[in-house]
Amino acid sequence: MTKTALKQLSEIQNMSMAELQDIWPQYFDGEPPKFNRANLERKIAYRIQELAFGGLSKETKEKIRRMKNDVTAGIMKQNRDMPPPGTVLTREYHGFEHRVMVLDDGFEYQGMKYTNLSKIARIITGTNWSGPLFFGLKRPK
Repeated sequence: MTKTALKQLSEIQNMSMAELQDIWPQYFDGEPPKFNRANLERKIAYRIQELAFGGLSKETKEKIRRMKNDVTAGIMKQNRDMPPPGTVLTREYHGFEHRVMVLDDGFEYQGMKYTNLSKIARIITGTNWSGPLFFGLKRPK
């Protein structure tokens, strides 16, 4: 390889699908993917960088191996008290309807993202409230 990795990477962006398939054997064994240009570009680009700068570290490979064996790795435990993401919580307060969207990692209220419902309940009421209680997800004790 006489071209720099950066030069090779910039060239693959301008290649036709046929040209990408033609250079595939320089980097991989077997046939190239036929119909997915973006995937083909990504794989060739990764391989160019891997050859130029080295592959994944031993530590990273070991972490990947452990994660493959642990099917729960990387999965956040869902709070059973909260509805699934995409749910819209609605509460009428002082004659106004307030709508909150449940997200994967928090809540959205009036275009702003919040980490918990209690902050939103405090904004709405001006006092400290339990967010789950305010939005009817918990019953008072």
